[in-house]
Amino acid sequence: TSWPETRYYQAQSLLRLKRTDEAQAVFSELVKMGPSRLGERAYADFFAKFGEQDTKQARTATAQYLRG
Repeated sequence: TSWPETRYYQAQSLLRLKRTDEAQAVFSELVKMGPSRLGERAYADFFAKFGEQDTKQARTATAQYLRG
């Protein structure tokens, strides 16, 4: 899966380039990603410290952020 923060800034950049259709597609993808993230299990982040995982609260916060 892609990193939602990166996709968000990609969409913002597309807006600045007046590529609104592409930006809207990315924003829609992010909104759809939110509910699916709510049901995800914990996963170890590639860049996280050994053994450290996202907490359920952190995953829920990210999912709510994506939903808007």
